[in-house]
Amino acid sequence: MSWDKPLYALFFIVLAITIYLLWNLTQWRKNIRNQYADAHLQTDVFRKKNPIWFNLRSLFLLISLFFLVLALMGPLWGEEEQRLKREGIDIVFALDLSNSMNAEDIAPNRLEKAKSFILNYLNQLGGDRVGLVIFAGEAY
Repeated sequence: MSWDKPLYALFFIVLAITIYLLWNLTQWRKNIRNQYADAHLQTDVFRKKNPIWFNLRSLFLLISLFFLVLALMGPLWGEEEQRLKREGIDIVFALDLSNSMNAEDIAPNRLEKAKSFILNYLNQLGGDRVGLVIFAGEAY
């Protein structure tokens, strides 16, 4: 397994700081509760504030930050560079030479546009076989 952007692992420092701050916040809350009321009175005084929900929210926050940092680092596995021998492909162009191809709805006309497309495509091919079928009216 490798990582696409291992520099993002520095965000684990931010995660550690977040854990430290949440731990200090929890301890501070406990101290404030203990200063305000005795242990046996805290359930009556702080009835609506349940610290378990705060701890669960903090836990889910830390888990989500952990997986966010992992996702940012971009884990990679199963990739391997291979050199492949390319075999040519076979291409056949069918070109209509009927009078309708002389229409100038596409500048300069349809026939010239088709010829320039085929020539441009042939210049991009390397090692491929090309065939040309020319027909007028009906193709057989």
